[in-house]
Amino acid sequence: MGASESFEFRVDGEVLHADVRDGAVGVAAGPAANADAIIEGDADSLLAWGAGQIDDTEALRSGLRASGGRRTLRRLRALFPPTSR
Repeated sequence: MGASESFEFRVDGEVLHADVRDGAVGVAAGPAANADAIIEGDADSLLAWGAGQIDDTEALRSGLRASGGRRTLRRLRALFPPTSR
């Protein structure tokens, strides 16, 4: 069995969530029913982090907030590796 986690993203006033269940990812608008972690910030910071252009420390310094801090970002990074370098 794969990871089973739910992440809520609050980005530039919009809310969406991603559910990871046994390797499958589902994304939908709106808040997560039971989020394991919440990530908040602006789209530019989240996209730069997601693309691997900035690391966890830089992302947090740029204003990205994650419940659980770096630990949450490491979990996300493991599930969703950078799209580019």
